[in-house]
Amino acid sequence: MDSMQEPPPTIITREQAAEQGLTRYFTGEACRNGHIAERNTKSRRCVECERRRAYASYKKAMQTDPAARRAAIAASVKRHYQRHAAEILAKKKKYYEENAEAIKKRMRDYRAAKNQQ
Repeated sequence: MDSMQEPPPTIITREQAAEQGLTRYFTGEACRNGHIAERNTKSRRCVECERRRAYASYKKAMQTDPAARRAAIAASVKRHYQRHAAEILAKKKKYYEENAEAIKKRMRDYRAAKNQQ
């Protein structure tokens, strides 16, 4: 057993999870695809099956029109930045203030390496 591996989840019924306000529960039983994993309280679906379904959906979307997908993601990122510009700039400023020397050293090293080419 890998030391970094998490211990198995506690066995709990869907009803108990709902009463406790949990989003997931674990029965210890395999799903129809053989995964022994947690399940979503609302949908009763296995989280491993959901993860695989989401990945397949992502791959399909990227194959149908990758350029449009990239454009949609870029537009989403731009909207997010516009909505949260002040917060993002404040975080960047704070990070720079806390790490100014390391950033300056990294830039000096980058310029020196670039000039040697």
